[in-house]
Amino acid sequence: MTTTADYEPPLVLIVDDDKEVRTAIGELMLSVGIAASCYGSTHELLESPLIERAGCLVLEVRMPGSSGLDLQHHLTKAGITKPRS
Repeated sequence: MTTTADYEPPLVLIVDDDKEVRTAIGELMLSVGIAASCYGSTHELLESPLIERAGCLVLEVRMPGSSGLDLQHHLTKAGITKPRS
């Protein structure tokens, strides 16, 4: 059973290689009371323990190296589904 003390609100995970874009999206989320965490690459997100947290993804489709679509495919194969509540 989850108690109120254990509850973490859903989190928007933002991945974009353009720092200004990811910062703007993160600030937009926060301005309307939505928790967000920003990453500059798919690798950064995969290294984060927050990947398992309930929430959704905002992904840049075209990035150097691994794209947002590559990340979505990888997460699906790993059984990590987003959005998740």
